[in-house]
Amino acid sequence: MSSGYWRLPIAFLLTMLFASSAWAGAAWVYEMGTPEMGVAEAGRAAMATDASTAFGNPAGMTRLEGSQFCGSLMGTVFTLTFDKGSDTQVPGGGKGSGDAGGLLPGGGIFYTTGLSPNWRFGVTLGSYVGGAINYADDWYGRYFVQSSSLLTFALNPVLAYRVTNWLSLGAGATVMYGMLQQKTAINNALDNTFGTGNFGDGQLKIEDTQWNVGGNAGVLVEPLEGTRLGVTYRSSIELPFEDVPELKDVGPLLSTLLGAAGLNNKKMDLSVTIPQEVLFSFYQELFAKKLAIMGSVGWQDWSEFGEVSVAVDAERLGKSFALQSKFQDTWHYAIGAQYRIGQPWLLSAGFAYDTSPYSKTKYRSLVLPLDRQIRYTAGLQYDWSKAVTVGIAYTLLDAGEAKVDRSFPSLGTVQGHYSSNYANMVALNLNYKF
Repeated sequence: MSSGYWRLPIAFLLTMLFASSAWAGAAWVYEMGTPEMGVAEAGRAAMATDASTAFGNPAGMTRLEGSQFCGSLMGTVFTLTFDKGSDTQVPGGGKGSGDAGGLLPGGGIFYTTGLSPNWRFGVTLGSYVGGAINYADDWYGRYFVQSSSLLTFALNPVLAYRVTNWLSLGAGATVMYGMLQQKTAINNALDNTFGTGNFGDGQLKIEDTQWNVGGNAGVLVEPLEGTRLGVTYRSSIELPFEDVPELKDVGPLLSTLLGAAGLNNKKMDLSVTIPQEVLFSFYQELFAKKLAIMGSVGWQDWSEFGEVSVAVDAERLGKSFALQSKFQDTWHYAIGAQYRIGQPWLLSAGFAYDTSPYSKTKYRSLVLPLDRQIRYTAGLQYDWSKAVTVGIAYTLLDAGEAKVDRSFPSLGTVQGHYSSNYANMVALNLNYKF
């Protein structure tokens, strides 16, 4: 290995140990900072041009030579502002902001190597599902949620086999580790009404970590030189979160009722099912490989996602419950292009559209205020040498208005929309051929 280059993969690895790929309102995280980010991840199951194909479609590893490493670092600045509507009515009103913007890091690492002329091995580490949101403690929707995060990290070892010159197969296991945390305000109305004191809001906190195993598989077909078709399947993974809620600043009367209801010692089931996915992609080179176009169509089983929102009914014997959010399956569409400006530069651009995971406004959660998602992307790659390619990619994510109309007798009504629901993502990536 050339002098000094060995330090680059190690630097990416160490940085990734402290990075997470999740941001406000996010769900299925396409962006892992790889070169495909520049084409809106279009053609992910068919491109197979660097080690990140170990995640996108393991069958694509048969196109790579020797050992290869791909690493990425990504920063996401998100802007999420909730504007309450005229029908919003919350006990005690609200003073805080519905602004839940912020900055979070992310990225991924990918490695592939040959085992024999027809067999290849790869491993990836990163996150493709997650979300984090943090409102002001006294905002209007505090009895529904104050802050929430679902962070996941997935280790994905894979194998690929070239069956013929035009057909390759790949498969692997996904070991996922998940972390769930949520804080919700509790209305101390009972104690205030019956004169046991003048209390502000209490708070409920839940947190848990779980891990489980799933799988993925892919097929790559190359009917003609420069033409590739790929399809991948990623299984669902259940993360069986559960926790005994931690209570803070709860009035004595309500605290007694909560204890009688068993909330102080009873674990709550907050299981989440990470959706299964099917993705079809194509990749086509044109004009002596100066131009390439690619696209993808995908389906995700969000109707099986689960529920990650908990509240306390302060008027009904302190009962705790999961707030229902009805999800529906989603469809993903992406198109992109790459143009070789001239050695050593490669320019990328892309567009993607994802349908909304909610069937109706009344089912949209304040924890995951998702709507239809539109992505506009661009990227630039530079061949530093025959062994090293570096790149930069940018994505503007428009997550829509995400209209909300959540209501429950003791929690109030939160109605409105998100006037700002955007994310700006910038990533640096490195590809190294050993």
